[in-house]
Amino acid sequence: MRAVDLLSVGEIAERSGFAPSALRYYEREGLISAQRTAGGQRRYQRIVLRRLAFIAAARHVGLTLEEIGAALATLPEGRTPTRADWNRISERWRSRLDTEIAALEALRYYHWPGNVRELQHVIERAVILSDSDSLKPEEILFSPSAASRENGSAPDHSLFEVEKKHIEMVIRKHDGSVTAAAKELGLTRTALYRRIRKYGI
Repeated sequence: MRAVDLLSVGEIAERSGFAPSALRYYEREGLISAQRTAGGQRRYQRIVLRRLAFIAAARHVGLTLEEIGAALATLPEGRTPTRADWNRISERWRSRLDTEIAALEALRYYHWPGNVRELQHVIERAVILSDSDSLKPEEILFSPSAASRENGSAPDHSLFEVEKKHIEMVIRKHDGSVTAAAKELGLTRTALYRRIRKYGI
């Protein structure tokens, strides 16, 4: 490849909006790669700009570096990725973005009779219930008194019920496999069995 086809750290930083330190970090993480000149200076192929644009978009919707790396690893080697290649890997997290939007809308349109303190409790409860880095609409559980004002009922959303429902959800997800459910929950099989007995699942 001709040297004229390569870009310096400064040129990549200016065009991508990433700081040079971020470029070096992403290189260490294996998300982008650089060549070295005889003097040891980094030089990047232009395709790195497309990878950085993908990284920026993915980080914006909450993907972890591990998820981004896994997506980028599916790109073809030996040729420049096409628009179809980029669209294919973007489709993988479109549903996640839709889920996060739905969760945010649930928070936005709720009446919040308890103001900031109730919001804090709802978020804390959702974090306990969540099994991923992003919140889902079904994990946004409002307080019993507030829920009764909203829809005329008074469901029990205590911590006991939150954990019970979460365990039931994970066990169903794995078709009743306690081993698989325990692995996802970060528990030993023995610890999960204790909770199953405790909650009468």
